[in-house]
Amino acid sequence: VIIAISAITSEEDEEAATIIDTFARTILATVNETGLFEVDYASAYTQSMAILALARADMSVPSPMVDALYTFRSDDGSFGYSDGTAIVSDPDSTVLALMATRLLEVEPDANTTQTLELVSTSVTVDGYWDNFSPINTTGLTISALNEWDVSVPDNSLDWLVTQQLSSGAWPAALGGSDANFLATTQAMFGVMGASYATVGTPICGATSVFPPMSDSGSIWPLAILIGWSVLVLG
Repeated sequence: VIIAISAITSEEDEEAATIIDTFARTILATVNETGLFEVDYASAYTQSMAILALARADMSVPSPMVDALYTFRSDDGSFGYSDGTAIVSDPDSTVLALMATRLLEVEPDANTTQTLELVSTSVTVDGYWDNFSPINTTGLTISALNEWDVSVPDNSLDWLVTQQLSSGAWPAALGGSDANFLATTQAMFGVMGASYATVGTPICGATSVFPPMSDSGSIWPLAILIGWSVLVLG
């Protein structure tokens, strides 16, 4: 909700700022003493989204939350969730962790550098990142690497564009024909150079990825779609 509202409003919108503040404080109230958010469903994915939300709300992220994020990190630099005995790596969680740490770090530390290296070298020869839904993962990965100024293979964006359906949406399945809302949103991040960290005009003051409305052509409907999809999908 915080990311959605900050994506489609400005710093001067007092009502939006009040809503954002309320949700941010709700997140903080949900964090336990070890820094975990959503204890029953704790993972690098949920932890990263909570950190992104607080940072976008211009609130200080408690250091235990960052420490808790790193408990879901494997020795190879990937992030995921615990199965009770080990960390199960997940590409989407990994790139979301990169987005979250991008809002906390000016320069990548050794851990982030290792993760960036892992992600940038995990691309397939066709230009996509394999996962349950390669389109979602590729869109998120392109945007995360862009956030860290890491080069993306030339054929990655080309591949993502070729997966777009005639309706303008993207499917979740590789080679699929059914439009998927989340896949479309996350594919658009890759195409447009945005991410959960920077889409729209963040309250924290990062530069908007969208041009002024008078110059934007068809981009603004896409911006609104991203904002509302984040709002709906949490």
